[in-house]
Amino acid sequence: MKDFKYTKHGDSSESGKSVKTTKYMQKFKGRRRVNISRLIYAFILLAISAVILVYIANKLLYVNGKGVVISDKYIVRLNHDIAVKDYWVSIDERIMKGDTLLSYQTGEQVKEQKSFRKDKIARINSYHKIKNDLEKDINLKRIKKRHYLRLKTNKIRLVNRLKKEVYLDVSKRQRLEKSQQEYIDLDAYIKFLSEEIAYLDGYLKNHKSNYLFASNNTSSSLSNLSDIKYLISPVAGKLLSRGRTPSIIDKNDEIFEINKDEGVVIIANISQSSLNHVSIGTELSIKFSDGTKSRGILKEIIEPHLVDEIINTKQLDEMTKIQFKIIPVDGEEIVWSSRIGFTVKISKSIIF
Repeated sequence: MKDFKYTKHGDSSESGKSVKTTKYMQKFKGRRRVNISRLIYAFILLAISAVILVYIANKLLYVNGKGVVISDKYIVRLNHDIAVKDYWVSIDERIMKGDTLLSYQTGEQVKEQKSFRKDKIARINSYHKIKNDLEKDINLKRIKKRHYLRLKTNKIRLVNRLKKEVYLDVSKRQRLEKSQQEYIDLDAYIKFLSEEIAYLDGYLKNHKSNYLFASNNTSSSLSNLSDIKYLISPVAGKLLSRGRTPSIIDKNDEIFEINKDEGVVIIANISQSSLNHVSIGTELSIKFSDGTKSRGILKEIIEPHLVDEIINTKQLDEMTKIQFKIIPVDGEEIVWSSRIGFTVKISKSIIF
């Protein structure tokens, strides 16, 4: 067996080469190649994890919702029927509290106005029925007249041709006389149709004139009655809608819709699970769609009304959302009033 001799590293017969190699390795010791792909994957994984954590924390630690800024509306109604005489305000007009909205009458005047309206509708329906029937009859007779005019033209051509044939002794005189009589009959019938059309045209013209005259001169005696009452606006704001002019307004029907100057609110949709963390009077953080931040107070909780029917999960989620009616904290009314119609995000920390 061959004997082995222990030799220190670098002390062999090829020590020169080994020393150089060792120095080279020591020089670059600790330098490793950077794996770019691993760094990218790690960064993406960290980013996804951070997003998931933020989402979960946002769900677990905050009450969240979305809503819109609206001006609280006031609906004007009366508890009895009225006959409107005149409206004193127009749509989009800004009104003050105490302004006169309309003049009206009640009691027998309402019955009179209703009767007049019923008679007027009946007159209108009768007028249009007669007018439509007359126009239809006139058009049919005009079509018939054009048809017989074409027959008359063809018949006169036939008569002229038969005259020549009889002169040349090609056709019999009896045939010519028969065609001449048919031509005379056609001409007489066309004249009769013309007279009928003229008569119906005149009747239709008189029918229209009589209807217009009656419409212009027949009116309710409402304007001659003296017991006029006035409806006063209970709030200040912008008029959004009003009833017809003039008209009968039944009891509890909407007469006016007013966008109140005071009373701007936010209506927000919130999941029903959020009820465990808020109550009436809770202060909420508000962020408008333009980035402006504000504070609001929960004024009212409007719970959803579910119907007894089969619905899918998405519909159930939407239908079980509740609405928060939120009012501004003191000093924020102006900020909210200048952002009516803006969408907002609602939030409330659960733990602090």
